[in-house]
Amino acid sequence: MDAVVERFKTNAGTAGRASVAQEMGVLERPHERRVSASSTPEANGLLGGERPRGGEGAMRLAVLFGDLLALVVVTTITWVITAWLGLHPAPWVLAILCAGLEALYLLAGFYHRLVVHPATEIRDMMRITAFAVLGIFVGLGVGGVTETDIVVGLFGLIALVVVPLARALLRVLAARTTWWGIPVVVISYNDAGQGIVDGLRRWPEMGLRPVALFEQSETSSEPTANGKDPDMIVGKPRDAARVAAALGVRDTIVSFLPEANEQNADKMRYYAKMFRRVYGLREGSRDTAFWTALPVCERFAGVYLANVHASHGGYRLLKRVLDVVISFVVGIVLLPVLLVTSLLIRLDSSGPVLFKQLRMGRAGRIYSVYKFRTMHPNSEERLAEILANDEQRKKEYLDFHKLTDDPRITRVGSFLRRYSLDELPQFWNVFVGDMSLVGPRAYVPGEISDMVGLERVVLQVRPGITGLWQVLGRNELNFRTRVELDIEYVQNATLWLDLYIMVRTFPVVLTGQGAG
Repeated sequence: MDAVVERFKTNAGTAGRASVAQEMGVLERPHERRVSASSTPEANGLLGGERPRGGEGAMRLAVLFGDLLALVVVTTITWVITAWLGLHPAPWVLAILCAGLEALYLLAGFYHRLVVHPATEIRDMMRITAFAVLGIFVGLGVGGVTETDIVVGLFGLIALVVVPLARALLRVLAARTTWWGIPVVVISYNDAGQGIVDGLRRWPEMGLRPVALFEQSETSSEPTANGKDPDMIVGKPRDAARVAAALGVRDTIVSFLPEANEQNADKMRYYAKMFRRVYGLREGSRDTAFWTALPVCERFAGVYLANVHASHGGYRLLKRVLDVVISFVVGIVLLPVLLVTSLLIRLDSSGPVLFKQLRMGRAGRIYSVYKFRTMHPNSEERLAEILANDEQRKKEYLDFHKLTDDPRITRVGSFLRRYSLDELPQFWNVFVGDMSLVGPRAYVPGEISDMVGLERVVLQVRPGITGLWQVLGRNELNFRTRVELDIEYVQNATLWLDLYIMVRTFPVVLTGQGAG
């Protein structure tokens, strides 16, 4: 292995275009496109003698098992409903439907394309499921609607929702494990490297896990463990192929300078010889909305879009219909929870049950948002007193617009906030049209000066009960990061992204992750 590494160093300046090869330290000769994956002492020392865990085999088995389990659920629900309707479908009908859909998912590449944003996956699985079931239904219904047609239609409607959302939920849960994710090295020739790493970690469900970062920097030297991030190797681009080969990592993301087109093409060709898959990025870190929405993840790159996807009339209409229906159903189902919560608030502290506050809605319209009260009375006066007497808390409040250990919060209020139960009354705001189920954060008018002009983008859509800001950290994110995430949502909003955010919200709420 040492001889191979030495060949990287020796031949880097002589293979192909010298300037590019010297930067990257790669070989041009076709017969040396792959380097032995045996580890070197150098690379072993960086990761404690262990290679990055994870891989496609475990991921592929997980999504296959998840789909099969989802189809079992669909079959069971269909069987129960048909029995309730007085229908008695033959078991082979449901078995054929399950086998047919599974075969279709296999042919469509849902077990081959593992690196994908869950929102894109939801969209694609819904489309292919709908077309498949519609085709079967039309074919069977040529001679008139029969009992089998009804069973097929019912099965298709349930599968249309259950299977894609189950796949998204599986990604959310699996992404919390150590075996999920294909190891990847990030190579950056601009200032986007750390942003790409942060984006990959923010969306681990997509299936890529960064293990090394190589940036074009005058200060970086030999590959070494990052002092701030012990799990990450850092170095220069010329070391990327050598270290990746030693670690057995076969995929890379390369972020280029947007102007150097010819150089970028040369680099892509060289890296294609050393890696199995190369994902190219041409945008700088300031322009890249990375890994957070559909146009981005489909291209593995993307810039903030000039147009707003959320302005599409069909999307807005469908989103509003879903808001009304879901908020109404949730309000009815959770009525006992609302009554019990109201009683607990009354018993815990004096003051009203509901807290009303002015927020900015779509187009800057001011409305009153409703929450269960979680603070003692005179909270604003107490906040002013706290900030005046405690510089450390004042700094925290300026950064996050919240306090981690807020003495104004009641005992019941702390529990309600942890599990987002205080926000249940906001379903009324959704029902009447002030808010949406998914959207940007609902900002108070006093925060507009801190949004430094970005409110013109954020306020183009209704604020949401949940959104990117909640599923990606909630109160752990500072104010500026929340605004940036809201902009990314507004400029990339689709129904599929909304559905995925709702799926990802459940584990965040149930675990109290990021609650403050």
